[in-house]
Amino acid sequence: MQTRVAELQEVAKQKANEDFAMSAEELLYRLTLIGRASIADYMQLDKTGQPTIAFDQASPAQMYALNECSVDDIETKRGRGKRTKIKLTDRISALKLIGQQHGMFKNDMTLSGGTPIPVALSEAEQLL
Repeated sequence: MQTRVAELQEVAKQKANEDFAMSAEELLYRLTLIGRASIADYMQLDKTGQPTIAFDQASPAQMYALNECSVDDIETKRGRGKRTKIKLTDRISALKLIGQQHGMFKNDMTLSGGTPIPVALSEAEQLL
């Protein structure tokens, strides 16, 4: 009986891992969504030219890059209103992970001897 229970538990664990595991392709896809995200994906201009939040304009895929959203009641000179804040997930971290996956950042060096060797950074590393 205990052996059968252990077997069933193992099968259930394997099934759960299959259902919730991310493939490398899915992980890179989601990191790419974060890396390409722009605040403009979530905003539009109203009739007066003021920016407003427009989540309905963002695709479900673009919503992966959204990290935080809050709506606060505020008091302004014109009366009461609402202020919406949105925060995107850290794009630089996502881009670094993508770059590492593609071998863009090679930091491995083997030095021998006492002669200093100048190291030139790639254009991508200089941008970070």
